[in-house]
Amino acid sequence: MSGSSIFLQERPNLIHGRSAALRELAKQLRLDQQGGHAAVAERHAAAMPPEAELVLDDMIADARESFKRWGPYRSTHEAYGVIREELDEMFDAIRANDDDAARAEALQVAACAFRFALDGWRR
Repeated sequence: MSGSSIFLQERPNLIHGRSAALRELAKQLRLDQQGGHAAVAERHAAAMPPEAELVLDDMIADARESFKRWGPYRSTHEAYGVIREELDEMFDAIRANDDDAARAEALQVAACAFRFALDGWRR
């Protein structure tokens, strides 16, 4: 059994009980292994720090909250505008050397991009 399969089996909470997107990511890792890209998939899985699960939890929670409040993006232009706004806020925090705010905005950028990616699955 390859390293990334072991990684996924040893951390069932990373997949089970999570969003469909995380299950899809695990599925893609398995498909990469079957397609002859096991070394690449293994390297990526091993490179994930333990904190990644917490960051993903926060990002998914932000995306859910945003979706409940605003619903799906109405167009790709709206999605781009929201993501761009969050990127600008992240850049402002970076220029101000406010690492905590920059990381919080990075999480918002990720949540907005995640929502946009999910909206594509609904169409």
